[in-house]
Amino acid sequence: MFLCHPTLTRAEVDKTCSVLADVMKEAVSPALSS
Repeated sequence: MFLCHPTLTRAEVDKTCSVLADVMKEAVSPALSS
């Protein structure tokens, strides 16, 4: 859970979430493959 500024649009929040999800996948993928 994280806080976001109330002026952000839904699209901006969705973009942030998708980028965070990609970063998390990048972070765990080396651990899974080794």
